[in-house]
Amino acid sequence: MTSPAIFQIKEIEFYTSSGWNGISSVSKRKFNSNEHAFYETDSTNPKHIIPKKLVSKDRAEKITELLQYINIKELRNKYLVAWTDATTMYLKITFGDGSIKQIEDYGMAGTFGLSLLYELFRQ
Repeated sequence: MTSPAIFQIKEIEFYTSSGWNGISSVSKRKFNSNEHAFYETDSTNPKHIIPKKLVSKDRAEKITELLQYINIKELRNKYLVAWTDATTMYLKITFGDGSIKQIEDYGMAGTFGLSLLYELFRQ
């Protein structure tokens, strides 16, 4: 059995984009790591701005552990489902060493681990 990858996360950005019948919807969140704490912002809707909301330690640990367990750096950069009018999840992770991983997941069904990650983002 292999061990999870170990890396530091500086920032996580994710946003969804869905368009159906000419209607587009975007949701964007960002998690910034600052001295072992994650801060969450949402700047897509001026009425729903979260300037800097401290993410619970438990939630931050779950996100970090899952990213390491699924070895996010080794996942593909693009996933597609076979149907149309699906939501796309865009994920960008900046690591402590300065490297960046970007994933585009049309249909939000790229891997089981990514699906779990999306659920953690929505909590």
